[in-house]
Amino acid sequence: MSNAEPTAIGLDKKAKVQGLEQRLMKAVGKSREQEAQEVIAIGRLSWRLRDDDNILLGRIESQFLRALVLGAERLRATGRLTGKLPVEKSAALVAQALRDSTLDPVSLDENEPEPIQAQSNPHEKPRQLIGQPGLAEGPARVVNGVKDFLKFQRGEILVCESIQPTMIHLVPLASAIVERRGAC
Repeated sequence: MSNAEPTAIGLDKKAKVQGLEQRLMKAVGKSREQEAQEVIAIGRLSWRLRDDDNILLGRIESQFLRALVLGAERLRATGRLTGKLPVEKSAALVAQALRDSTLDPVSLDENEPEPIQAQSNPHEKPRQLIGQPGLAEGPARVVNGVKDFLKFQRGEILVCESIQPTMIHLVPLASAIVERRGAC
């Protein structure tokens, strides 16, 4: 691939975006042009915020895993953690052992350890960070843009880069959603 190709692709996308904006302005008319410009600006800002959120959540996850490994090393040094399974598979056990030094030593052996029953506050609600993993069945439909919207059928699995505001009407039809960039 030559150096000129990415620039040409970038210019082509920019031209398409400008063309879409011009079509929108023509469709809304002069009286609503300012409103349309504000909607476009809000859309761009929300897209950047979403990207920033994904980057920040990635950093938080990386620091959490780093802290988890350091905590596991401390527990191993004191004989309160044994076994060879990666600590990431037993994060709740490691965290509980770090919080409560009166618990029995934790063993991360080949058998999955039983989770420690933590005393939780019934008023606390966990914050969803990575969506709701689950199982779904149905044909997968890759949606790359507006041209793919009409092909999408109820019960299909929506596969896309990320859910965009223009795709929101597809979401209730999907049996599942797979996003490459991650869900909000």
